Amino acid sequence: MSLITITSDWKTKDFYLAAFKGSLVSLCPGVQIVDITHQIKNFDIGQTAYVLKSTYKFFPDNTCHLVVVDSEPDSKRGIMLYELDNQYFISKDTGLISLIADEDSEIKAYLIPEPQIGLTFPELSTFVPVAVQIMLGKKPIEFLKPAEKFVQRISIQPAIERNHIIGKVIYIDSSFNIVTNITLDIFENVRKDRNFVIEVRSQHYKIEKISEKYNDVPAGELLAVFNIAGYLEIAMRNGNAAELLSIDTDSSVRISFTNS
Repeated sequence: MSLITITSDWKTKDFYLAAFKGSLVSLCPGVQIVDITHQIKNFDIGQTAYVLKSTYKFFPDNTCHLVVVDSEPDSKRGIMLYELDNQYFISKDTGLISLIADEDSEIKAYLIPEPQIGLTFPELSTFVPVAVQIMLGKKPIEFLKPAEKFVQRISIQPAIERNHIIGKVIYIDSSFNIVTNITLDIFENVRKDRNFVIEVRSQHYKIEKISEKYNDVPAGELLAVFNIAGYLEIAMRNGNAAELLSIDTDSSVRISFTNS
């Protein structure tokens, strides 16, 4: 099965997405295209990494993920094709792939030549032809040169102390739930079966238990869950947690642990 996904910050108002898809289908009839999201905040690589890291492992081997966020090449960073976990990713060399990959994952990188046409819409002349070659069953080494190096970034981790975790809000979803960079593993390693209090913004809003699902609390109440991607999420049942708490990305969330 030929499968391509698209993740972008294009939204859906303009013609870019339709032209992009039309070009893919014209050159690779029968290809299946899955839209992951087109609502990424403009140029936000951290948000892009969270969405892709949370989704790509659900796709079959040989899926080609096209990531058109901050995608215009420049003199320092070109467009790359990456191999990771038997899947392919095409994106600008922003360090995104290192934010997606697990610590022990192997990444292979290939440099895509700079486009000679369509310089104001480079995705058509770089992303599309390479994705089509992959869909036709070609291996990257057959038509691209391996990259000697590529940008690598380290994701921002929570600050950890013996009795505290201070995390950062990395994403606010379409239900206005607040996703932090605190993982279940980090939480349990620091908690060690102790009681805890989750404080958002100030001590005015506190959560003292982890729920298993969103309807564990009455409508209008705050709750904390670990979502399917394994990250701590603050939500309000049938409400807007981000607005209530005046939260945006980069806001902090504090967890305090006590023995009593």
